[in-house]
Amino acid sequence: MKKLLSMLLCAILILGTCTTLLACNNDKQDESTTAAGTKNDAQTTTSEATTAGDEQTTTDDKTETTDAATGETTEETTGDNGQPQEGDIIIKTAEDFINLNKRVIAQMAAWQNAETDEDIKKVEFLDGITIYFENDIDMSGYEWIPMDGHFIQNVTFNGKGHTIKNLKIIDPGEDRIPDIERGTDAAYDHGYGIIGNIYGGETTFKDLKFDTAELTANNKHCAILVGGVYPDDDNVGAVVNVENVSMEDITVNGRMPMDGAFTIRTACYIAVLFGNSEAYFKDCNVTTAYLSGFHNLAVFVGYDGTTLMGASNFENCNAFDVTMEFSYCQSSSYTLKKPFCFVSVFYNSTQWTDNIDEVAEAGNTYGNITFKDNISGTTLTPDNFRSWSEDSEDFQAYKNGKGFKDIPENRQ
Repeated sequence: MKKLLSMLLCAILILGTCTTLLACNNDKQDESTTAAGTKNDAQTTTSEATTAGDEQTTTDDKTETTDAATGETTEETTGDNGQPQEGDIIIKTAEDFINLNKRVIAQMAAWQNAETDEDIKKVEFLDGITIYFENDIDMSGYEWIPMDGHFIQNVTFNGKGHTIKNLKIIDPGEDRIPDIERGTDAAYDHGYGIIGNIYGGETTFKDLKFDTAELTANNKHCAILVGGVYPDDDNVGAVVNVENVSMEDITVNGRMPMDGAFTIRTACYIAVLFGNSEAYFKDCNVTTAYLSGFHNLAVFVGYDGTTLMGASNFENCNAFDVTMEFSYCQSSSYTLKKPFCFVSVFYNSTQWTDNIDEVAEAGNTYGNITFKDNISGTTLTPDNFRSWSEDSEDFQAYKNGKGFKDIPENRQ
């Protein structure tokens, strides 16, 4: 009997142990099933997300993009995202802006005066930076000297919606600016603007307003932003981007002596575009401007002398209340027949129009654009827009001492 009871107790213990083990195993299976279900759900969610499109993760300084089709991840540095990076420059006052100007001019002088390799190594080149404007600034009382693009290149001017008021860009003369000559044609190497000349690279002006700006210079291509845009030493063209930059009450005087051989082009934004360089304008507006020069004047690009078709591009740009005065009588060899509003091309184009046809197709508009001869003040029309002959009274008066046409009183 005792033996039977012992056997029964052992059986009960074994059965209990098996039941416990089975229960634990079932619990583990349930946990495994739950985990597997969660994992599958996650896989499904990820699959749906990538199927819908590329995944993108953005931080302050970079954007990572995962391609939906290949799964490859690419990383792009955002750069000018409104957050200054190392080396960027913050402009809060007019003094900050003029100090930037002095800084670059000083490096131009250091380059010009360098006598040894060690001297050259000390020269500072501002390359690839962004210049941020944190406030509206009033440049009254300051004079801006054009900066050579070799010393400030691949730069973005980010106005952040702010305004530069009363900017005065001057012709400083030979005693105040280093004569940095580049290329084989020194005559075409002198432009005046915030940046005198750009040589290759990519320069951007964005989200900036100019309220009253003036530039007067002799024998120079003149514009408020850039005088000349040229390829670099390897003949790689420069690119200039201008987006949401507006100008109001602008005066650009490209003045020239009667016996001067230099050809003056003027504009509000870029005076000349050469080689295989390009310019892109978007959402830019000009209201009230006075331009004077020799035989290539236009509101946005004074002269497109590039080797590319469509090098000057405009989208949603507008120009109103602009007067352009031509002093083409300097030489009877130039015959002007085609003034333009947005961009001017070679001087001997024969079709009369004040705009390139395709410009109007990209949402661009213009109005109240007046072309004048700046000796007699005559408004130019298809019938009288031509070069003065050397024996004309106006040309002789100019040749015999009239010189530059006086700047109108309201533009002095």
